[in-house]
Amino acid sequence: MKMKVWITKYALSEGIFVIDGEVQEDFVSYRRPKHDRLGMQSFAHGKEWHKNEADALAHVEEMKKKKIQSLQKQIDKLEKMKIKILTYAE
Repeated sequence: MKMKVWITKYALSEGIFVIDGEVQEDFVSYRRPKHDRLGMQSFAHGKEWHKNEADALAHVEEMKKKKIQSLQKQIDKLEKMKIKILTYAE
């Protein structure tokens, strides 16, 4: 069934796409704007697409929160890191 959907798959890098997609059971097929010059189909599965803007925005907020937590872990690891000096003799 063709319907208007909100694609959040690329929300943190490109934004949310609002497109008319072909909805199947748990995925939607669509053509990404400006990216599929060859007419190739793209797919969004599960939580990568939504039937309304409110659900899409809520999901992106959760994506942002998880990404921030992941980056904070990386920052913490780098701050605690002790750099080793390795000497190699020939």
